[in-house]
Amino acid sequence: AAVLHHFKSKEALIVAAVERELDQFHRELQAAAEGQDFDEAAPELIRRAFVGLRERGVAQLIAQLTLSGVTGIDLGQPLRNWAEILEGLLPPGDQEHARFVLMTLNLLALAEPVFGERVARDAGYEPEAIRERFLTWQIDQLIEIFDRPGRG
Repeated sequence: AAVLHHFKSKEALIVAAVERELDQFHRELQAAAEGQDFDEAAPELIRRAFVGLRERGVAQLIAQLTLSGVTGIDLGQPLRNWAEILEGLLPPGDQEHARFVLMTLNLLALAEPVFGERVARDAGYEPEAIRERFLTWQIDQLIEIFDRPGRG
């Protein structure tokens, strides 16, 4: 209650916490990318982004707030921030490509906490048994997109 009086509502407090977490996460990704080229940095950055959103609970909070109709979470800025990090590692002309991959990553990260268990079970898997292998496969697919000739 002592903290809540600084915010208009409980949702506003949660939105502020999510935005703070996304900002901190951006700084971590930026530091990890510094001084590297794309081939060195991309697999680890994409893994960090996906796992970070999931493990920190940010993806689940964003998904739940969005589904409950809470507005005020600006996902655009974090997405643009992460795109700038990847774009800085790519040759000119690949910027849209980087943004499409990041949009895919964010959609996957936001959907996983809401639908992940159900989708895994429907596909015949135990969610906990397949989660890490599926995560690795998803990241590999995103990296492979960047490695295709004629990207961008």
